Amino acid sequence: MKNFDDKSNFSIESQEVESAIAENEYYQEFAIFIREYNKVYENVHEFEWRFQVFVENLNKLKTMQSNNTTTATFGISQFLDHTEDELKKMLMPFDYNLINEEDYQPIRVNDSEYPSREGRPKEVDWRAKNVVTQVKNQGSCGSCWAFAVTAVIESQNAIHNKKLVP
Repeated sequence: MKNFDDKSNFSIESQEVESAIAENEYYQEFAIFIREYNKVYENVHEFEWRFQVFVENLNKLKTMQSNNTTTATFGISQFLDHTEDELKKMLMPFDYNLINEEDYQPIRVNDSEYPSREGRPKEVDWRAKNVVTQVKNQGSCGSCWAFAVTAVIESQNAIHNKKLVP
């Protein structure tokens, strides 16, 4: 039997966890999540905490999926065992409260400067045309703008060359 009070890593293969998983549908989903994303927790206390966060987030996710009236897709990711505060610290390290909105002026555009939209479709789903790459994980580097620009260039290249480069 493993001693969870030591500093050794806690994994899904422990006997106690396997028996708990068999008794609870959430544990079964958590076990799949742990295996799919290669999660390792420090001890049983962290495991229990991450499980609790996972269940809360999974319930929010299911609510979002059932209430979704848009084309957005909501699914499980490697972050489902993280709290909102943890995600903000990890994925949004920049303090956006430092931005002074008064420093920015709206851009005025004259529609007559652009070609007519007549004959063009109202909307195009570029995903259906296979010219949009998968979303990339930028981690906590804070360069979301660079990832966005790269994605646009990749899509423009795919539209022009009729081939997506992954």
